[in-house]
Amino acid sequence: MRTKKSSRALGAGIIFLLLFIAFTFVISQIDVQGIGPEGSLVGLSTVNGLARDLIGTNDLCYTVSEWLGYLSLLVAALLCVVGLVQWISRRSLARVDRELLWMYVFFAVVVLLYILFEYVVINYRPVLEDGELAASYPSSHTVLVFSVFGMAIAGRFGSIFGSRGLRTAACWISGILIVAMIATRLISGVHWVTDIIGGLLLSCCVVCFYTACIRRRRRHVRTQVPRPAEPADPEITEDDLF
Repeated sequence: MRTKKSSRALGAGIIFLLLFIAFTFVISQIDVQGIGPEGSLVGLSTVNGLARDLIGTNDLCYTVSEWLGYLSLLVAALLCVVGLVQWISRRSLARVDRELLWMYVFFAVVVLLYILFEYVVINYRPVLEDGELAASYPSSHTVLVFSVFGMAIAGRFGSIFGSRGLRTAACWISGILIVAMIATRLISGVHWVTDIIGGLLLSCCVVCFYTACIRRRRRHVRTQVPRPAEPADPEITEDDLF
């Protein structure tokens, strides 16, 4: 069963990755027009322009989305501290929870993706940032919040909360924060709607690949647990024979 779940998560991750690549290609090639600030080119301009005119901008939602981004960084830092404490107390990096180590790998992937799309600009933001054009695709806040809280949900906060009730509550709160980030970032008006969609596809890819890794690890641990020894056959004595 674990193998099937791991394979499904891996398959879902590949599908989301292909969808992200295809969606990025579409944005960069189809209906590209200069509807952005200073005449900057925007892909799928008709859809993005209609959404921008309909939604407008909202400073409160922008502030909320910024704080949600800071909160996700705080959670990521807390998870890193947990791993550091385990490393020090157990005196070996190899004895740190593998789910945490995999999470750090994907944290690094998210950072690299952020750097990549700062230089490989697909779209610029619909608003100027400090008077200058800023890369907009995919929404980095969406990727950050969804990836951090999504991976924490997949791992069920096992290295932070020992209580099952606390883990369940943390997962529900994380899901609410993800939805809040998507909604506030979109309504804030600092991203095109395609930026949010691209961020969702990319972060779903990250979370699915992480889930596949930890499920495979859990299955490996389960198979390494020794089975209880078979009870020894009772010794037959002469009294049993006669």
